[in-house]
Amino acid sequence: MSEITLIQGSAEWHAHRANHYNASEAGAVMGVSPWLPKNPSQLWDLKNGLVEVKFNSNMQHGIDNEHNGRMYAESRLHDDFTPAVHTVGRYSASLDGLNFSNDFGIEIKCPASIDSKLFDLVTPDTVQAKAPHYWWQIVHQFYCVPTMKRLAFVVWHAERQNLVIINRADVEPFFQPLTTAWEAFGAALDSKQRPEEDDVDDSEEFQNLVQAYKVEKLRLEAAEKALKAVEEELKGYAQRTGKKALKGFGATVTQVTRQGSVDYTKVPALKGVDLEPFRKKPSTYWMVKV
Repeated sequence: MSEITLIQGSAEWHAHRANHYNASEAGAVMGVSPWLPKNPSQLWDLKNGLVEVKFNSNMQHGIDNEHNGRMYAESRLHDDFTPAVHTVGRYSASLDGLNFSNDFGIEIKCPASIDSKLFDLVTPDTVQAKAPHYWWQIVHQFYCVPTMKRLAFVVWHAERQNLVIINRADVEPFFQPLTTAWEAFGAALDSKQRPEEDDVDDSEEFQNLVQAYKVEKLRLEAAEKALKAVEEELKGYAQRTGKKALKGFGATVTQVTRQGSVDYTKVPALKGVDLEPFRKKPSTYWMVKV
């Protein structure tokens, strides 16, 4: 990890961003950004100067009020936060604020409307489910600052404010899918081969369903990993007892010997036999890949 002294919005800052994987682009590389660039293909276009993100009034509103959001966070959290740019190799994150100890950061959003849906984000789970583009931005920020243990997602409006604390443990399961997506994008960028753009469904309903699937898939994988670890401990305990079976507390742990499966390719009588007539009818099913 390294910290770079850059003024956010300066020419040097923009030049730095052009050559790095940036936290604000994480939603695009994961294909969940609601605005340009929305996906890896459009991000590739942006990095190669084929498209341009137009500056708008909402962006200016956010810039003008970021200081207010920082002051609100400092008063709530009783800590001081300074904008910072941190990198890990090719990964870069421009944080709206990081404390002196580099273990607590803030990400500030300043909606123009008091009725913004951002105020519905009241827990880490709701940030994941309802604002996946911001969630991946936060995951990316944690990845770039290994010392950061907590981050406050701050939503500030002159008449309404909100703050959600997200812990490192909340985001660590998401590091691998994020870095996998970035490395695939980097390979496309370096080879000058634009990522293929599928027949994209950009409806809100599909986006919500996909994000819900991703969240539950990660939860399942984490649960399966934890279950496997405890299962191995249980088997190890049973083996150390020297017994063939243990029973108690509603569970049975048994040593089982299973016969090997038959390798039909090595059965002499089947050599040269056309097995196609014996194949079952094909089936059609849907496959989900993330």
